[in-house]
Amino acid sequence: MIESVSQKIHDLTRKKNFFAFKVIRKTLGKILCSPLMGWLIGVIYKNKIKNGNCIIDTQCATVKNSTKARLFWGVYETAEIDFVKRYLNPEYDVIELGSSLGVLASHVSKIIYPTQKNICVEANPVLLTCLNKNLEFNSINKNFEIINAAIDYKNVEFVEFSISENSLDSHVGFNSKSKQVISVPAITLSQIIERHKINDYTLICDIEGAEMAIFENDGLALNNCKQLHIEMQENEVVDNKIIKIEEVVELLLHQFNFKIRDSFLGAYVFDKI
Repeated sequence: MIESVSQKIHDLTRKKNFFAFKVIRKTLGKILCSPLMGWLIGVIYKNKIKNGNCIIDTQCATVKNSTKARLFWGVYETAEIDFVKRYLNPEYDVIELGSSLGVLASHVSKIIYPTQKNICVEANPVLLTCLNKNLEFNSINKNFEIINAAIDYKNVEFVEFSISENSLDSHVGFNSKSKQVISVPAITLSQIIERHKINDYTLICDIEGAEMAIFENDGLALNNCKQLHIEMQENEVVDNKIIKIEEVVELLLHQFNFKIRDSFLGAYVFDKI
């Protein structure tokens, strides 16, 4: 049953059946992805949950039971994972910004060649142990490195980072509703490329609109970016500015010479022309 549900979801993604996908995801969210279901799944599988051909360790205080259920039923980062499996070029190094638990990074590690690097950048220190465990378990050749930092271009050494009780809600910047606000190291894409001697690479972004800082301040760092996987949500607010998806797409197409390879519900794959 588990495999058939996950396969159905991925089939809908490939066929771009937006309406059916949304209906099924909403239904699963209410029934199969409830906190009670996630708790039960966590108990049965001892918080080591299968997601495709990866096993994801979810033993972390900020990983909610609903997230465990979404992983189990294959509705966690569905389009992003599907695009990585279908389009990721194994010949390039990978830089992922916003690695979180390492779900997508774990799938990446099974695709890229042993000679290629898998650089995972995650600002939330609470997730680092889980991220490392998942990469250690799922990486065939252990060709990964974790960087605890946040992308920032304000010429500062550290930035504020708000830690939420839900791992999916933590983000750069101050938030009075967050469980804790800490300082994390700041880093730029150019610094990552220079420090790790990256040549041609794929960039994967899921950093809640903060990628706009790269496009506005670090365009040269995209010269050797051969493929871009990015997840965007409409009307993200970054530095008091509303980010619109169509504006980001236009920027990538006309200023940075990318073309759209595929897209689905805010997840995009771009190839360099």
